[in-house]
Amino acid sequence: MVWQIGSLAFLNPWALAALAVLPVLWYLLRFTPPKPEEVAFPPIRFLLELVSREETPYRTPWWLILLRLTAVALLIIAIAEPVFNQPQIADKRDGPLLVVVDDGWSAANGWQQTLSAADQALDKAARQARPVTVAFTTPRATPQNLVAGRAEDARDLISAVQPSALTPDRLALAEALETNLGVNEDLEVVWLSDGMDYGNAAAFTTRLIDLSGVASNVSVVVPETGDLPIFASGAKLESGNITVTLRRANTGVSSGGAEGEVQALASNGRNLGSARFSFAQGAYETTTKLEMPIALRNEISRLQIGESRSAGGVYLIDDTWRRKTVGLVSGTSSAQNQPLLSPLFYVSRALEPYAEVSIA
Repeated sequence: MVWQIGSLAFLNPWALAALAVLPVLWYLLRFTPPKPEEVAFPPIRFLLELVSREETPYRTPWWLILLRLTAVALLIIAIAEPVFNQPQIADKRDGPLLVVVDDGWSAANGWQQTLSAADQALDKAARQARPVTVAFTTPRATPQNLVAGRAEDARDLISAVQPSALTPDRLALAEALETNLGVNEDLEVVWLSDGMDYGNAAAFTTRLIDLSGVASNVSVVVPETGDLPIFASGAKLESGNITVTLRRANTGVSSGGAEGEVQALASNGRNLGSARFSFAQGAYETTTKLEMPIALRNEISRLQIGESRSAGGVYLIDDTWRRKTVGLVSGTSSAQNQPLLSPLFYVSRALEPYAEVSIA
């Protein structure tokens, strides 16, 4: 039984009944010891001259009684197991729980928040001994085991998974869930989304609602706007400079400006150069340029957006980006006066897409 007051819940509310004994404790702590019996003793005058080094108070000080009662009350409340509930995940059902996790490339930046939200849902399921099924949205080589089990086993399964460099296939998962779970009106669904639409978020939500039969049985947890990924959508070589195109998720609301840094890294991780970028207010695409000498540019192995942990924040550079320096020397001056008649004109045009050409 769980007793809830606002956002505060007590998992063992019967323990609070012990608070009723506090008045009894107050009376016992204030108990006055019996008055000592007086006995006549002739040499009492000698005792009167002695100074007592240890005195016992006639009554216990009020502040000491209050301190002791407070300690007992806190102990009783601790035994009642108070818990502050998070409002983003409901805890009002006794049926099975389905946790759907987006573990694709765009979930990497907010992965710790995803794990935290999963822990909240599984903690509540564990307290009520509810069966839990865990499903991931990225494609897998072998079919997922969509069988309900203990909340502790589900926690171990989620903690062992890391985001992959793949795009979630939500509709394929929806078909597998419909085949394995069917329709259960007592089913509670918690979808830990990565915040990306991919063109099928609405359809996937509808199919999750169909699994439980009631829209209120489905909770969707999305990351904060700052945790949504910024990804490199393309790069090209222009006039010896690398132009990088960057995009961010369209949240449907006016997004504030964001900024960062694109780093050019060698194969050993050495930083060869960087360029700053920024998104204008409400913009979802921007570009930046890396200006580097050809010697350093040929060493670039990948472009990376700051400290991004997402696969979308990395753009790989292959051998087609590496250009040699070729010098062309003409033996006559006609190459300057009539370039179209010079063989170097056609040779340089043929080499320009693949090398840095210098004509002397």
